[in-house]
Parts: sequence; structure tokens; C-alpha cells
Amino acid sequence: MACYAHKHKGNTQNQLEFELEGFMQRVLIRHANTLRF
Repeated sequence: MACYAHKHKGNTQNQLEFELEGFMQRVLIRHANTLRF
């Protein structure tokens, strides 16, 4: 049970990092487009 809880926590952490990375990429792309124009 403890192992399952730890695995679930790790998956949640990875999901948060993945969403944050995607958010940063969208912000950088939008900022780059603003500078280009």
C-alpha cells in the first residue's frame, strides 16, 4: 500500500512538471511572436 501511494505521488509530480513545462513553452512562443512583430 505504501509503495502504491509513493508511486501515485510520483506520477502526480511528473504530471505537474509536464503541465508546467507545456505552459512555459506556450508563454515563450507567445513572447517570441510578440517580439517578432
